[in-house]
Amino acid sequence: MNGFTEKMREEAAAWLARINGPDGEACRREFEAWFNADPGHAAAFEAVLESWEQSEPLVARTPAVQKRAKAKARKKGFRMPLGIAAALGAGLLALAGLSIHHVIGSMSKRNDDRELISRLGEIRTLTLDDGSKMTLDTASMAKVAFTDGERRVVLEKGRARFEVAHDAARLFVVQAGDRLVVAHGTIFDVALGARAIAVTLLRGSVEVKRTADRGAPAHTGQMLIPGQSLALPVGKAQAVPPVEPKPFPARSGEDSWPSGMLGFDSRPLSEVIAMANRYNEHHLVLAEPKLGELLFTGTVAARDAAGLADMLSGSLHLAVSGDRQGNFILSRSPQKKH
Repeated sequence: MNGFTEKMREEAAAWLARINGPDGEACRREFEAWFNADPGHAAAFEAVLESWEQSEPLVARTPAVQKRAKAKARKKGFRMPLGIAAALGAGLLALAGLSIHHVIGSMSKRNDDRELISRLGEIRTLTLDDGSKMTLDTASMAKVAFTDGERRVVLEKGRARFEVAHDAARLFVVQAGDRLVVAHGTIFDVALGARAIAVTLLRGSVEVKRTADRGAPAHTGQMLIPGQSLALPVGKAQAVPPVEPKPFPARSGEDSWPSGMLGFDSRPLSEVIAMANRYNEHHLVLAEPKLGELLFTGTVAARDAAGLADMLSGSLHLAVSGDRQGNFILSRSPQKKH
């Protein structure tokens, strides 16, 4: 029992968006009244923030977030738990329309060889037989294949986060395409796309190897440290690998996706829209490719395509229209044309 209803959670998400929006100051008293009216309201409010805790360090380092945090810290009279106030100060809470379906489940030993799938817009978290947790992003697929000597997960499509339980007797290995990611008591993301495999380390350490074949000799891998990402081309294993790409600093906000939120810090609009469209049936579409070069900073609910369209319209001065399929067309506002 979590102490609150689904309706309370949805109300909390809506409040988080309002008080962190441009009119947040005006509705603070109204929010405080709601927050204090029922213990379930407070519990729901804290619950929607919980999944941000492990991704907060990367997000909070961005200049935009730091600026908002300082501004929020100067405001007085807002009474709520310190953890919540800090999260608000970090500018992490544009949660309007949060509707990603989180499924919390557990897998017994008999599930070890099953394919696991998440639907469009679904973020699915499962506890594996060894106590590790795997979170599947939208439209993803993975197969768990644990044996007495190895804990292996094959990511067949999409993206997943792994929180690895310690087991000195069995390595935890994620296979994605022709790559192996060997974990050492850690939290990390692996994404498998049509052209590239991406690994991002949040905590601990991982080694990324090129050879993904159990029977083939493994090439020397690359070690990542927390806060690093590695992007590798999808391809077949080779006897003599080419020069491998080097790790680079993880982009702030990219690690927030398990909460149902997408964070962006000065990212091209084309990338923002491509990411958001992965979660929604109705897509955002740019009327002209040039608009994709505009830069966007903000945090949005992954499943709220309409809310994102409104936010982009206001922050980037774009016009929003619709087509017969229910998509959102973004174009230059008439006053912005030259």
